[in-house]
Amino acid sequence: MEASTLKRRILAIIPARNEEAMIARVLRGVLPQVSAVLVVDDGSTDRTVPVASRCGAWVISPPRTGGKGLALRAGLQFAEENGFDAVVLMDGDGQHDPGDLDGFLERARQTEGTVLIGNRFPGAFRRMPRGRLWVNRAMSQVLTLMTGLDLPDSQCGFRYLPRAAYAGVAFRARHYEIETEMILHWARTGIPVQFVPIRCVYPPGGHSGIRPVADALRWLWFLARASKDAFIPLREG
Repeated sequence: MEASTLKRRILAIIPARNEEAMIARVLRGVLPQVSAVLVVDDGSTDRTVPVASRCGAWVISPPRTGGKGLALRAGLQFAEENGFDAVVLMDGDGQHDPGDLDGFLERARQTEGTVLIGNRFPGAFRRMPRGRLWVNRAMSQVLTLMTGLDLPDSQCGFRYLPRAAYAGVAFRARHYEIETEMILHWARTGIPVQFVPIRCVYPPGGHSGIRPVADALRWLWFLARASKDAFIPLREG
């Protein structure tokens, strides 16, 4: 990794709910590559919190839980308040391979100020459950038409965000639609977005909190409301 990348203070933000089985493996792969890791506990009832702490991650448990969007908002606020230069967003269930992180950081060195998002396609055709695959593709096509950006995998949560992409922004989404809300904000404010090829991983015995039908309906409702807004507001203060 280049020295210029190492000098940046990069925080990995990992929302997690009942990920005791996978969180240690994820953290062992991520911790050596970034300045620090923040696990945002989303109301776990297992040993996710003590396992993450023992591995060397910072852990916070926000008072409001019950959605990935809420967890990411808490993590981004933590990163802003603590002066990090950039953040990496990853899931705690093992579906984002820490081995792909080096590619993100190398691309970040080459594309200062650019948001980077993982692209699971075409590998996803062989691994992703069919319902999720077609829902993700449809969402990406809709957002491509709305924003004019080339968005092959708009719903991937593996992301690198420079500080300008989140600092002072009052994201509103409570659930998985936050990934769309971010893209709409970046499109409106002119922050460049690029995609980095990653592996599509589904660990044996793993689980996912995604419900394709319910989450797709929530996403459509969110999109209908978001399309009426001129912008996502800056946070006061």
